[in-house]
Amino acid sequence: MSFRTHFQVRRIVYLILPLILASIPNNTDALNLGAAHDVFNQRLEKGVFLVASREITDPRFKETVILVTETNRHGAIGIIINRPTDIDMADIFPDMESLKDNVIHPYIGGPVQPTFLSVLMNTVQSKEDMSPVLEGVQFGLGAGFVINLISEMKKDDKVHVYFGYAGWTAGQLEMELHRGDWHIIKGDMQAIFNNDPATVWSKYINLVSGIWI
Repeated sequence: MSFRTHFQVRRIVYLILPLILASIPNNTDALNLGAAHDVFNQRLEKGVFLVASREITDPRFKETVILVTETNRHGAIGIIINRPTDIDMADIFPDMESLKDNVIHPYIGGPVQPTFLSVLMNTVQSKEDMSPVLEGVQFGLGAGFVINLISEMKKDDKVHVYFGYAGWTAGQLEMELHRGDWHIIKGDMQAIFNNDPATVWSKYINLVSGIWI
């Protein structure tokens, strides 16, 4: 990654970091958590959505929908899909031709490592240095990779960029699921790329609550 690109990434971080920090509470122990749920018989695995329960009041995760991108014996990692920012990456990279035809507003992917960059791309084709996370969605990570991918975008490519992520150590997410913090829902490409982010959580929480709107 060139010095200029590194400087531009740092500039994005400086713009987005206050948004992430503003979502972190002063006291993360004061959580109101509900009873456990077994939703649609989905098991914890890569490609599922974690839908925050109504009882979660921690502003880092309140009313969030998280795509699980990896689970193993060491824990789990995911990306919040419904917290876009107002930052336009074309303002950060004014010379990048691909951004003249594609508007990208980076998302707050989670409170862990807010300078960490990752990307989701809507494609059924295998992409080098990317891995499928669910049908029609490829996942990649790293600042250099993300910037290169954006620079090579074609018109109408659907790409979402994320700063930070959500992470759990071994057994931590399972405990939160047992506690009822999250509903597990089958992941859906449409919810990531084609739905209004402001409506994604309400759609799923009403679905699991049996409320039809």
